[in-house]
Amino acid sequence: MPPPSGAADDLDMARILGSLLILLASTAQATRYQASLEASAWQTAATPVACSLTHPVPYYGRAVFYHLAGEPLGFRLEAEQAPAAAGALRVSAVPPPWRHEARPRLLGEMRYSARAVPLDVAGEPARRLLEALEEGMTPRFEYTDAGRPEVIVSVVNFRAALVAFRACQARLLPVSFRSVARSEIHFPTNHADLSDADRTRLRRIADYVLADDSVRYVRVEGHADDVGTRQYNDALSELRAVVVAEFLAECGVPPERLRPAYFGETRPAVRG
Repeated sequence: MPPPSGAADDLDMARILGSLLILLASTAQATRYQASLEASAWQTAATPVACSLTHPVPYYGRAVFYHLAGEPLGFRLEAEQAPAAAGALRVSAVPPPWRHEARPRLLGEMRYSARAVPLDVAGEPARRLLEALEEGMTPRFEYTDAGRPEVIVSVVNFRAALVAFRACQARLLPVSFRSVARSEIHFPTNHADLSDADRTRLRRIADYVLADDSVRYVRVEGHADDVGTRQYNDALSELRAVVVAEFLAECGVPPERLRPAYFGETRPAVRG
């Protein structure tokens, strides 16, 4: 016997509400990106000027720790698809399933941008993330905007890669590209002799140039002040450029990568 008309309406409404609740529950659940236990991997790359420790996150992108010579430790998230807009990430250190005694802890909130590298931090935030993994915890990045994903950085297979990363860090050169890119050697008036401090600085520049294949050449510019005749200052600035270039060559920099130039008194570093 069919149910009364009122009961049928109530039954249909219950089905609709049930479907609606299921739909709401499914859309409210954040998408989680995380490598499985079997697929979790960490890769290390090492040179005298850069170290990296990379963890692929399937269908999301990569999590990368990096350390450049003379610079603080850094960390970035690389996304296969850039976020549509900038926002905030809630970052936590979460214990893996087998760490029953551990408790999650909040590491802070970080801003992300609408770019292919939505998150790039250096210094203390990167150090806290690396320490969390060293403690056996998994960093979790929760996009606070509705519908944003959750990214988990797995601790599985991390330890062996960390050993190689630490070894690379210990061998990094003490100077950065930024610190040597526009170096200046100041000569006393009417002189073109290198001091001991000048030689030490130039050796560090040579070490960096020899270690970083991306440095194609070194431009050595000689200058003089505006005291004296133009002809004298032209010759003095040329001699200064030659002296520096020859010393860099003695340190092992190939002559073809050195490009000396001189400007006399037209562009003095210090006037008077």
